[in-house]
Amino acid sequence: MQWEEYMNRRRRERSLNRFAVILSSKKRKQVIKKKHTVTDVEERNNNKKENVQICEDLMKSISLPILKTGESSTS
Repeated sequence: MQWEEYMNRRRRERSLNRFAVILSSKKRKQVIKKKHTVTDVEERNNNKKENVQICEDLMKSISLPILKTGESSTS
């Protein structure tokens, strides 16, 4: 008798856990959907442009000598 009660309790807990996981994933998806607003997308694009500009400026300031094919970097 105790074994059946134990197994029923375990089964109930397992199904509740599964339900909790499903709920949490749904909530997470809702939060992710809410985050994508127009201003966020524009801000992200602006950040990308700024990062690209910073990288280009860095590359210009460093101005490494471009190796021709066949040349080694130590020569």
